[in-house]
Amino acid sequence: MPVSPLQKGSVASNDMGPIAWPSMAYMTTDSIKTTAGLRHPSSIVKGDSVYIFYIESGVYKGLTPAEEGRQGGTKLLRVHKDSLLNPHNYQAFYREEKETWNASLPAGFTKENMLQYATVKGPKTTDILGGNSKSSDVVRFSVAKLRNRNGFIGVEEYHNWGSPVYYLALRFSSNLMNWSDRQIIYSAPSWETALYHYPVFLDKEGKSNTEVDEADFFILGTPSRWNNAVNRLRIYQ
Repeated sequence: MPVSPLQKGSVASNDMGPIAWPSMAYMTTDSIKTTAGLRHPSSIVKGDSVYIFYIESGVYKGLTPAEEGRQGGTKLLRVHKDSLLNPHNYQAFYREEKETWNASLPAGFTKENMLQYATVKGPKTTDILGGNSKSSDVVRFSVAKLRNRNGFIGVEEYHNWGSPVYYLALRFSSNLMNWSDRQIIYSAPSWETALYHYPVFLDKEGKSNTEVDEADFFILGTPSRWNNAVNRLRIYQ
């Protein structure tokens, strides 16, 4: 009987490649690094679409000038649930004179030719948390629906530039694009002492990470030193 590729030890893959590209590219045509890239995605379903939050690193060590719409911050993608496996159907959010959604990948981009796009800029994007990348570095932003009311809650881990203190803060939104100011709920004097890195939500029953009661929920996070544990912070009123 013929041996299948899997029996030979190869691994089946459905990797569809990137769904977003840095707004400032990865380097200039002179090979100057422009950004450290994209990191720490989280997602939520709203209606028929999936919304994905991610962090785009800012201008790398100030080596290139910052441009409007091409800076760091917390960025937002969306895609219809029927198109999740088509990377060319993802759209990136950008707010200038009006709010627009543009293709999240450069024209002609594929996972096979991606190395040819290192100097090609992605679409312009907006820091949905109000341009705070100029004053602080966001580690992760996670979102959940508010149960029994129309709205969303976000938890943000960040530190201010020039300060070793790390914070957790809550934000609220009705549309995922516009968010309230921070409400700080936790701080630690350093990265090493912080207990809730890369935070996500958990409802009070311990069943859902994407829908919580506003008056009683948990935030899960990891300590800096690996110890095979996840910490839990309860928020209630």
